[in-house]
Amino acid sequence: MRAPTIAFPALLQDFFLKRLIQQRQVSDRTVESYRDAFELLLCFAEERIGKQPSKLALADLGAPLVLDFLDHLELDRHNSARTRNARLAAIRSFMTYATVRDPASLPIAQGVLAIPSKRFDRPVLGYLTRDEMTAILAAPDRSTWNGRRDAALLATMYNTGARVSEITSLRVRDVLLEREPRPRVRAPLDHEHADPGGHVAELDRQVLLGVAGLGDEGHRRRILAPPAQRRITVGRRGRRLQHTRAGAGLTPTEAVVVATAARRGPVGLSRLAAAEGLNPTMLSRVVQRLEGQGLLRRRVDPADRRAATVELTAAGRRLHQRIRTERTGTLRVLVDALDPGQRAALAAALPVLAQLADGLCDADGTDRRSGGGTRP
Repeated sequence: MRAPTIAFPALLQDFFLKRLIQQRQVSDRTVESYRDAFELLLCFAEERIGKQPSKLALADLGAPLVLDFLDHLELDRHNSARTRNARLAAIRSFMTYATVRDPASLPIAQGVLAIPSKRFDRPVLGYLTRDEMTAILAAPDRSTWNGRRDAALLATMYNTGARVSEITSLRVRDVLLEREPRPRVRAPLDHEHADPGGHVAELDRQVLLGVAGLGDEGHRRRILAPPAQRRITVGRRGRRLQHTRAGAGLTPTEAVVVATAARRGPVGLSRLAAAEGLNPTMLSRVVQRLEGQGLLRRRVDPADRRAATVELTAAGRRLHQRIRTERTGTLRVLVDALDPGQRAALAAALPVLAQLADGLCDADGTDRRSGGGTRP
């Protein structure tokens, strides 16, 4: 028998990079499953025959060693027959590829390919009746944002038959709004589950549009407005609130520092700079100006006497409370002018607004969620 001409490490690398990823374009989950199978196999081979993975040859991975490896999975690692068969499937797929790349490996591969999968008891899958499924779809409270989200997820999974991993990988671009709103779910084997509609088609339409905030034409015009119009709208609201800060004689950066110091108490300069994404040199100048106005005081950090902390003075706390009170009053006047339906829509939009705010923090390189910073 002629020995294989392609080295085992090169053959294994080509199997993953060329066969699985480039040619078959399998999902990340499949690549991870095959990777885990060979990681276990190579470790087992190293312990059994005393060869490092880089020194192994294909002849070392014959049927006797593979059978011992499968027994090791069940007896030592206590894997189920299903897991054992999944590991065997990865090895058999590699051996099939090896016979194509290097025909000299055919005698070795034949022995491995002849190893059968182990039979196991398959559980009897139950199912829900139409009335039970309708009750589940009707369970979420669609008057709340979370309820509309849950209803959309349940209805989409029911209509498409998609896996949980496929649902969690959905993106905004996968929801088609050109004609009838419906999701497009991409499956691991590079085919798509298109929502076929059916007896819950209208439910899907309502919840998909509701989650996106497109339940009526007015919402559609506002949310699908040109980016420039949305930016102007948000900017006007922001400038209205900024008048309170400007009336206090503070710049935007100074207002941020005052608000953070008010919320966190004594805070180190380095932590303050990291939390608010400020340049340390700029922060030092801002702190110096606030000290000169009597709003902030700098102290030596008792935990590290080489560092300094800052905290608000009594005047700084009064100023911060005044700004918050004025802003709260401004917002209260605006909200009180809304009708009950508009106030409910605003409350439902709060999670989305919080997500947008977090996205803005990420876009400018700051992370106020972990740094404990605050908006003034």
